[in-house]
Order: sequence, then structure tokens, then C-alpha cells
Amino acid sequence: MLLTSNRRYSILAGRVRLRGLPETFAGYPHRYRFWLRRPDGGEIEIGTRAELDSACFWVADTGRGMPPETIARIFEPFYTTKGEGGTGLGLSASHGIITRHQGKIMVVSEPGLGTRFEIRLPIYEMNPQ
Repeated sequence: MLLTSNRRYSILAGRVRLRGLPETFAGYPHRYRFWLRRPDGGEIEIGTRAELDSACFWVADTGRGMPPETIARIFEPFYTTKGEGGTGLGLSASHGIITRHQGKIMVVSEPGLGTRFEIRLPIYEMNPQ
């Protein structure tokens, strides 16, 4: 999937399907947000925005959040908070893929308030064909 804007800049991404999500246009030409209500009353926010030299994608929730000592280790291979239910490879692999594409993944979390992951990927100028 090629994500584009009215400008001549783009980012490449894998095929993504977000069917049935309520879309709310946030008032900017290159900024979109989706909110999902969880059965427990919490919310998940998914958003995108274009910046001068990068494209940004984020996922945030109003869940349990994470303490600082967990945040410090979440990108380590095999680190998991899920016990036997997790391998500890998901965030480590994601971090590696994003870094190899000259991108960044950041996390902000506070216990009891939720977590936000933000991914920034560099944009490039498309070659006219």
C-alpha cells in the first residue's frame, strides 16, 4: 500500500485494512484519527499525520499503562509481561524493522492512564515517471 498526500511525498507501508472503523477527520488535510470503544469502557485511538520530513502513525489506549521499569525493557528480545502467553518478540521485531527503515518508535505510558506508541518514518520524494 502506498500512502500519499496531495504533496509529492509518500511513505511505503504494508497492506493494511481497517474496515468498519468510525473515521473522524481532525481538521487538517493530512491528519486522521479513529477512536474505538472497548467493551470495558476504555478507548483506543489510532491516528496519522504528515510532518515536514516524516509520516507519523500512533496507537494509544486508556488501559492499565506501564511503569518506567517495564518501558525501559519493552524493546528487548524475549522480554514479556504476558508470562507463557507471550514470546517477547513482537516489540523487539517491530523496533528492528522500523529502525532499519530509518524510523523511530517511541512509547509514553503512565500506570492507570494508558499507553501511546508512536512510529515515525522518513518521507521521500517520488521519482516522476
